[in-house]
Amino acid sequence: MNNIQTAKTLFNKGDYTCVLVNGEDVVTSTEDGIKPLVGYLNDDKDYSGYSAADKVVGRAAAFLYVKLNVKGVWAKTMSREGRDILDTFGISTFYEELTPKIMNRVGDDICPMDKALVGVVDPDPAAEILKEKVASM
Repeated sequence: MNNIQTAKTLFNKGDYTCVLVNGEDVVTSTEDGIKPLVGYLNDDKDYSGYSAADKVVGRAAAFLYVKLNVKGVWAKTMSREGRDILDTFGISTFYEELTPKIMNRVGDDICPMDKALVGVVDPDPAAEILKEKVASM
């Protein structure tokens, strides 16, 4: 089984929101939203080459996965923008549902993290904006 299949299997078996796999190394989280990804960016571990399984991947999560330098992302729900960002940076994408946008929890507007990145096209400023938003929550 390859890393993306392992990540997806673990994601579906557990109560996880995010799973990263590289061979025998497995990292899991039950935190909501992009919190685990921001945490991974802030730790000293190198996630280059990992594959990920995630509950929801929109624009914000996609930029964070680019910064983490993962090689593949599977999502239960992925937005077209998220997929396009990952594709642009050579990251393989897989998903159960592809949606035009990721909506907020109430469903009346786009995800606030994705909204904060409207017009942002570079992963570096995107990551800084998202780190600040998570820190202020």
